[in-house]
Amino acid sequence: MANSMQPKQLALKIKTIFKAFTKNNKILIPVLVLLSLSWFYACPEKTIIPVLGAHEGNWNPDYFWDCPWCTEYDKHKGIDIIMDFNTPVISATPGVILYSGRFGIYGRAIIMLSPKLRLHLYGHLNSVNKYYSPFVFRGSEIGHVGNTGESDLPHLHYTIFSILPNFWLFEIKNMGFLKMFFLNPDTILNGK
Repeated sequence: MANSMQPKQLALKIKTIFKAFTKNNKILIPVLVLLSLSWFYACPEKTIIPVLGAHEGNWNPDYFWDCPWCTEYDKHKGIDIIMDFNTPVISATPGVILYSGRFGIYGRAIIMLSPKLRLHLYGHLNSVNKYYSPFVFRGSEIGHVGNTGESDLPHLHYTIFSILPNFWLFEIKNMGFLKMFFLNPDTILNGK
């Protein structure tokens, strides 16, 4: 005959086991968190061009960081993918949509967290698709190319921001310390 416990007894037993586990393994939990973050950061991330039908010729790779309109303290932290108005914008990676709405100079925008602990900003959108879950797959349609915010023509501004610094990208001049966080989308999209 199976041993049946009352709900209070079961809850007490679970609480006792949890207390014993955390008391005796104070280092185990931080180690598990660190290992999880390491795996999350180190896992490969396949990225696709975030505008349907776009190719390398739709953006100028030299306009990341230093561009004709940039100043010494104001850098272009992404690429501008020039496409026709209302062309579908797709998710470059799988991820979680953290924000969707107006975002300063980028007008209507989406900010998404991807598996390598990177934030992807899709800016100047004409419209944002309604979604019923914050989770999106790579290639899912998330919006449409527009001209909102500070923009002269329809295009998608695409920025990749790394939450964890990439120390090997550090430069002393030209605000290069920020390059540890703002990654070059052209390099990532082309697998360089």
